Amino acid sequence: MSELRKDPIVGRWVIVAIERAKRPNDFLSKKPEVNSSNKFNQSLPEESSSPEKQYKIYPENTEIALDRPEEAFKTKESFGFHRIVKDNYPLGLNKNCDFYPTFSRYKKEILEIKKNERIKYITIFRNYQVKTNSGSTRHNHSNFIGLSVYSKNGKREINGSLDYYKDKKSCIYCDIISQEQNLKKRFILENDNFIVISPFASRFPLESWILPKKHSCDYSESSESQLKSLSKAYKEVLLRMKKLLGAFSYTYVLHTAPLDIQRDSELFSGYHWYIEIIPLLTRVAGFEWGTGFYINPTPPESAAQYLRKIKLEEKDA
Repeated sequence: MSELRKDPIVGRWVIVAIERAKRPNDFLSKKPEVNSSNKFNQSLPEESSSPEKQYKIYPENTEIALDRPEEAFKTKESFGFHRIVKDNYPLGLNKNCDFYPTFSRYKKEILEIKKNERIKYITIFRNYQVKTNSGSTRHNHSNFIGLSVYSKNGKREINGSLDYYKDKKSCIYCDIISQEQNLKKRFILENDNFIVISPFASRFPLESWILPKKHSCDYSESSESQLKSLSKAYKEVLLRMKKLLGAFSYTYVLHTAPLDIQRDSELFSGYHWYIEIIPLLTRVAGFEWGTGFYINPTPPESAAQYLRKIKLEEKDA
């Protein structure tokens, strides 16, 4: 038997397997491959361990363009960029990993991008050992996509957050955090500043969200201590996933407020930044493309339970 679940923020429906749910060992496979033949791999310099070379920003080399306007279609002037930020901190987890410099760099980049008034919205994501049709880089890097308009997913989140705030006069993410802390069904871990949960309408097995426990809509306003706390929560949940799955591919996305948000706006009070971690254990295929629904073979309650039970030893951390 399956269950239909509606995402409380964006309104997306997910089909969650209940009786025929898959366990983590059902997803175990050989170590993910990285395509090293991609020309882009060859264009990046070799990594350096010197502190002054921890990061390199690559040119905004991807032009975001639109086709020529035609009568039946809406167009506007195209403007945006794709910026690549590479660092030397491995995504292949070990006890020496420190992700604070990466998350601190994100803050600096966002503050710099905010100076460009033409950029309204950014998406930040990072892939690990993902082999795509175009190939993936062998270097650790994050992608910053800057847009002059809101992305489709971003707009759905914004609208859902606003609708909830106008109705309840509270942030839906803050209410979700409070509920998950009380219920403990989808709770994974927490520290002083952050909580990690398996979202109610998870699209993918072991999908996890890291949210600041104190309301905050703008990632770039995070303090140094908060970013260090974020780094610890992020590292711990990935180490638990690694111990559960072995080598695995994943993507994470940083969701933060639009760059033109006003502090006195309802959106400032109703939106909440977070990081979404998606282990790449299943494929999106015809059903998902055709219906807009997702099928998750592992209920989020089970996923959270698996991750909660993982005990990290000294050699793991």
